[in-house]
Amino acid sequence: MLKEALKSLYKQEFVSEEIITSMFAKRGLNFEFRSYQFGAVTGFLIEGLGEQAFVPTRSVSYLNKRLGRVTTSQLRALESKIPLPLFMGFGDMESQIHSVQKAGGTAADLWLVEIFTPAVASVYMRRYFEKSHALSPYLQIIYESVEAYFMEMDHVAIMALLPVIEGGLRNVQEINLGHSDSNVRTEEFGKRLGEMIIKHGESQAPGVSIYPGSSSADNVSLDFFSHVNPQCDVINAFRIFFKEVLYKPSYGASDSFNRHLILHLLRSDFASPANYVRVFLLLAYITFCERLTNFSIPMLWPGSDEGSVRIAEYFAELSLKVGQPRSRMWRPGEPILCK
Repeated sequence: MLKEALKSLYKQEFVSEEIITSMFAKRGLNFEFRSYQFGAVTGFLIEGLGEQAFVPTRSVSYLNKRLGRVTTSQLRALESKIPLPLFMGFGDMESQIHSVQKAGGTAADLWLVEIFTPAVASVYMRRYFEKSHALSPYLQIIYESVEAYFMEMDHVAIMALLPVIEGGLRNVQEINLGHSDSNVRTEEFGKRLGEMIIKHGESQAPGVSIYPGSSSADNVSLDFFSHVNPQCDVINAFRIFFKEVLYKPSYGASDSFNRHLILHLLRSDFASPANYVRVFLLLAYITFCERLTNFSIPMLWPGSDEGSVRIAEYFAELSLKVGQPRSRMWRPGEPILCK
């Protein structure tokens, strides 16, 4: 009877003490409840049958529509295949993405290239990737891919990073979940990102075993936890981009920015500076997932230090002395050997 009452309460757009009392009275239930804060979500804790249940004052669907969150911004940005750049302030990022989507055409691609400066790349290398246990086996590959990017070798740069995404995901799932599969099917990656969200979300209120979506197979619980905790919110945004863009089944892909099409060379038009930036930003999300257990990885953008400034200067020099002259020497469709 209690679980049936909870299902009814979870459907309510607004829940108050009076509503809970009235529903319990109609059903002949006599359970204790009190105000409770589940992470950032307010509501009520109901105790009974040896379990604790949380009922938010507002339904998950209401929270999705009315409250700002990274997940909602990522859903809007999917149209332009933009993984949200975590190094930008949230308000500024939303404003700029809205502007480039309104402009249409290649505006989103041009914007991604513009914001991915040598300074940004070097800070990620020094302050994030070097501190990551999940990415540490691949640091040299990542570094060389960034060199290739600034030398305008886009095909090489992108193809170098895609296996790193898979290796990093396997490693971070072993770190956070204990999974040690040496060859994980791609459909498992998204599922396990969801497991990370639920595990971290539940840790925000130990003892609460019933909450919106806890007994269903849909994504209600993931949406709920995206409101409970900001880290859950960011990981959920990563899960969505991963599932709906890069790892979308190739038969459903609308263009060539797709992991399967790229790695198997089923399309040859995937290489562009913007596509490299898209893949690189996903590495930042892997480190953010790892931060659930590795607190040496910054939560907020730390800015440059002496080492990252030195690397940024090197990347800028590569672009100036190699990348720009190289782009003038050869274009796709022209002979590679120029006079």
